[in-house]
Amino acid sequence: MMSLNYCLSRSAHGDKIAAYEAAKIMQFEKYSEVMVQAQLRKAASLGSVDAMRWLGFLGLSGKLISPESTVTKVSYYNTYDHAYNWFVEGSKKGDALSTFVVGTCLQHGIGTPQDTQKSEEIMSGVLDNVSIDVVVPIIFLINTLHSSATTCGKSLDDDFIEKILCN
Repeated sequence: MMSLNYCLSRSAHGDKIAAYEAAKIMQFEKYSEVMVQAQLRKAASLGSVDAMRWLGFLGLSGKLISPESTVTKVSYYNTYDHAYNWFVEGSKKGDALSTFVVGTCLQHGIGTPQDTQKSEEIMSGVLDNVSIDVVVPIIFLINTLHSSATTCGKSLDDDFIEKILCN
């Protein structure tokens, strides 16, 4: 495992892998969630699909912190729009899992207007590139969110998040 200082230094020079590794180290070492998500946004801005996916799932679980938050004043987003947008960005980079989530969100109208035709277009062929062990929990999560009376706030099981992030 690389050191946090090394990763942050490489991140400052535009290394997206080091930026993402820094976020993982920060979370492991129990840094504040504000700092972890700020590092994830940095990694995502450098093109890390893993960071985009992580931010997307945080958004779906109601745990995505607004960029204006500070360690002493945390503000969470209240909609799925931001989560959906992170998955769209990952999909644009060719990430099959992000593409699957985008298609599923379109199918159910989560974070975006419902569009079953576009969902079917996106989903055709994508399932060949995504593990069934990952797809089933995502479908369960999306169906739970779809049937929820609230727009956000469902907590994801840590094992589920780990499985998704380590696809």
